[in-house]
Amino acid sequence: MAATRPGIMSHRKVTSSNPVEADIYPVVARPLEAQGFQVKGEVCGCDLVAVKGDEIVVAELKITFNIKLLYQAVRRLMITPIVYAVIFKPKTRQKMSYWQMMKSLCRRLNIGLLVVDGDKVLTIAEPGPFAGKVLPRQKG
Repeated sequence: MAATRPGIMSHRKVTSSNPVEADIYPVVARPLEAQGFQVKGEVCGCDLVAVKGDEIVVAELKITFNIKLLYQAVRRLMITPIVYAVIFKPKTRQKMSYWQMMKSLCRRLNIGLLVVDGDKVLTIAEPGPFAGKVLPRQKG
């Protein structure tokens, strides 16, 4: 059974040159359903909620990486520690520093980052506690 959001979600292949947020939902829902999650859209303001037993995964979907996406994702951490920000892969080629910046920011905020590329979902960062380098404070 495929999860859909009544009235707006479709399972059409993303071929439009101007994709919309609703195009992300089925691409992200499929792998979660394959892992045994029950996936729903627009639950209590969350774009995507997946539940399997006691495990809850929340994803906020946007066309591009922006501050509103990060704000919404961080607010969802009150619901579950497993929160993903999901965007379309940018049409133009991005520098490695752009991807590193997005990955680093998401990791510091304890959220995951997924990128939708056609019918594939690429994991850029996993959600969880930040385990990166913290520079020691200098005395002076």
